[in-house]
Amino acid sequence: MEVRRVSRRMRLGAVSVASVVLAVLLWYLASDVWKLAPSVMLPSPVTVWNRFIWMLGNPYQGSTLMAHLWASLQVVVAGWIIAVLVGVPLGVLFGWNRRMREYLEPLFNLIRPIPPIAWTPFALLWFGITPGARIFVVVMAAFAPCVINAYEAVRGVDPALIGAARVAGASRMTTLRGVVVPTALPRILIGTNLALTGAWMTLVAAELLAAQAGIGYMMQIARSAFQADIIMVGMILIGLLGILMTFLLKFAFRRVLVWDGASREH
Repeated sequence: MEVRRVSRRMRLGAVSVASVVLAVLLWYLASDVWKLAPSVMLPSPVTVWNRFIWMLGNPYQGSTLMAHLWASLQVVVAGWIIAVLVGVPLGVLFGWNRRMREYLEPLFNLIRPIPPIAWTPFALLWFGITPGARIFVVVMAAFAPCVINAYEAVRGVDPALIGAARVAGASRMTTLRGVVVPTALPRILIGTNLALTGAWMTLVAAELLAAQAGIGYMMQIARSAFQADIIMVGMILIGLLGILMTFLLKFAFRRVLVWDGASREH
């Protein structure tokens, strides 16, 4: 079984690498061989790579590439953490406490359909062109997935488990802490992962309007100057960082779930 699992992972890894190589090859053919578009609109992979190397050591709009990346990463992580700390407990309360749900669910349902980027004007009014404005927009993007997945996770707990805990004499709070939250934890963690993806996507959009540093800001300036190679550098970095952060989150989640299972066994 273990050998089969390793073999499957190797096949998936090979397919992933092959798909990336194929995409780069098609990109090269389209830009350098077939010349489907002018280089100012579709730069070649070599041009983008050379620009990436150049930006590592040379400032662009006052900051190096890593400085722009760090500025964006700080905002994403801060906004995501705030959304998780507020959204997950609220979602758990929605799922567990009927009265709380009746009071607050209408307000949540009113706010939820509003696109996160639509909060940008208010963010600028309240915080100005500061990281606080971008953090606020990120929070609004990551908040709803945290609430919804926590709510659905709690509501999805088997009522028989809750009933058994109550029959054994556990209070509602003890049942929530000892039965409901541990059972719902995997789905709650999935929600926080989705929230991180949405947070990063929204940050780039927010930086197009309200930033003085960051990947989105860098791409906006490059667009105005018709520097498609810099735009491509930003897009590729966003994709790579998203993959890295998702991998790290999944690794951390596995550790949390293993630790939670071991602690409950003892």
